[in-house]
Amino acid sequence: MEYRLARVVAKRCALFIAFVLLGFGSAGRASAAPVTARLVAVEGTAVEASEIEIVRSLVENDLIGHQQIRLLADDEPGTAQMEITATLTRLGQSYLLTISARFADGSQRSRKHKMFYFDEIDVAVERLVAALIEDVDLFSTVERGAVLDAEQEPESLVASTIGFELGVGPAWPVSNALGENGTMWGFHAAVVWDLRDILVDLRTDFLFGNDNVDTFAFTATIGGRYVWYEARRFGIYSGVEVGFGHVESKRSKRPNLESNAFLVGGNTGILMLRHSDINLDLRARLVMLTESTRGKRLPVLFGVGLGLRF
Repeated sequence: MEYRLARVVAKRCALFIAFVLLGFGSAGRASAAPVTARLVAVEGTAVEASEIEIVRSLVENDLIGHQQIRLLADDEPGTAQMEITATLTRLGQSYLLTISARFADGSQRSRKHKMFYFDEIDVAVERLVAALIEDVDLFSTVERGAVLDAEQEPESLVASTIGFELGVGPAWPVSNALGENGTMWGFHAAVVWDLRDILVDLRTDFLFGNDNVDTFAFTATIGGRYVWYEARRFGIYSGVEVGFGHVESKRSKRPNLESNAFLVGGNTGILMLRHSDINLDLRARLVMLTESTRGKRLPVLFGVGLGLRF
């Protein structure tokens, strides 16, 4: 009798515990239901429309991928528990991304992050969305390989705006104005103002050649370059320059050829280690003097060079 009573009591206790656990499990599942959210606006200040669309796409993807959020489509009926807005602002030499949330009870929350350049936007959006949804500090979202350069190295050549450059490289006369098309070797020195998208430089070049005849060239120019593509570690630019040039060739048994004149030119190249304290500048350059040498063609020089900017 006592044995049967003990079995009944044990069975009922087991059922009671199972019921309690089932209740807690159901409550936990109910409390873990995702929050409905709607992306109501993505705006920009001093940025391009294409950049705004990229931000919109990234924010939508990260909201969809977050387990605590169910993103409502634009045409889906119903009131969202959270309304999300994103704003991208260009601040001279950097970007500021702000993502905010407004809740049904009227409360608000926002997170913001600064970037040196736009192609860090995917990392910034991922971290901002996570910090906003989970209501944690932005620093707690740092993962290996997901730290922005603005957090690591706030000072850079872009911030200082001025630097100096020394470089070397070959050049070739391409118009036969010097009576010789052999390779000339030389060096250059420059002062460079880096305004992020625009670079302005004062530059001097000295070139020497002695293949068949002794040749010499000197140029002093002021130029501007536009960085039309920029990534995390390099930028591609094109530019123009004007100034003064002197070229000459000393030929045995023939008159020397010489020109001193105003010059115009163009260049294109790649800036490597763009945001480091030391940059590498790989440049192709074409300059033309506006005075011919003894009735011959106008002197034209094409050169390539590697510069170290610091």
